Amino acid sequence: MKGQIGILTLTLATSFVVIISAFGIFFYASITSEEADFGSETAAMAASMPEWQCSYMGQAKAGCIDLMRAERVGGEYFNVFGYSVITLEYVRDAELVAEPLYENKKQGFKEKRVHFFPVSVYDAASESFFAGNIRAEVYR
Repeated sequence: MKGQIGILTLTLATSFVVIISAFGIFFYASITSEEADFGSETAAMAASMPEWQCSYMGQAKAGCIDLMRAERVGGEYFNVFGYSVITLEYVRDAELVAEPLYENKKQGFKEKRVHFFPVSVYDAASESFFAGNIRAEVYR
């Protein structure tokens, strides 16, 4: 009788620990995946916008932004970028140039994350390429 109570107690305690651990792992995984996605997707979307991409002989070049096509876009892109500030930064003649592409800051935001996405910047006027990045400040 004593042995059966001991085995029953051990089984219940083990089951309780397994259930609590499963809830903890599930909760931790849901928080970390949400935190990892916050903002990084916005920077990648901005770098791959067809409106800004370089093209050569009708073919779009991935990871390349054309300066002549990179214009500030308005509120119609809120569904894509939400509350964020998208800036094209590149180095030209040993100076850092920052071209704003989208700006919609959230008033009273709780958190701001800044993500960078490397791109090549093409200037058709001088027919030259520059190293740059897309800077995405995402507000929550």
